Amino acid sequence: MITRKKYISGDATHEEYYGQFVDSALLRVVSRVIGTTRIVESTDPHFNDISLADWDKAGECIPLRILQKLREAEPGAGVSLSDRVCIVKAAAAAIALRDYPLSGRETRLRDLFLDWFNNYLTVETFAEHTGLSVADARERIEQGRIIHENNVERINGGLNHGNY
Repeated sequence: MITRKKYISGDATHEEYYGQFVDSALLRVVSRVIGTTRIVESTDPHFNDISLADWDKAGECIPLRILQKLREAEPGAGVSLSDRVCIVKAAAAAIALRDYPLSGRETRLRDLFLDWFNNYLTVETFAEHTGLSVADARERIEQGRIIHENNVERINGGLNHGNY
């Protein structure tokens, strides 16, 4: 088990620490409360385009055994609302990455980023060739970069710790 002390000291990532609490029961709870479609269609890598009130509601539904496991990782500490939200967001990330490949929009943004990265020296030239404004090109390149990096992490096993 990854303790909170190990996480705080940098020996484990946020994803590793909170991902250890995700199991199949929690995946079902988060799918039911948040909705699989909303999770998969989220365009924010941290699901911040889904309201915090919805995450709080999902956090209230975390099975007791998971909360007990969290208490074991944090001896003497209580379970905060932020802990609950991080756990259900870790479950949402697992749902999005486990069963659902990149959406069409994500694929297009990732491919746009890779085209820019591999074939252009400047954003300005890329914008001219794609018919985008420079500002739009920069925004889409950045979105595509994030999608690409998250996809590489998923492929390399970033969130899969054998818990689900």
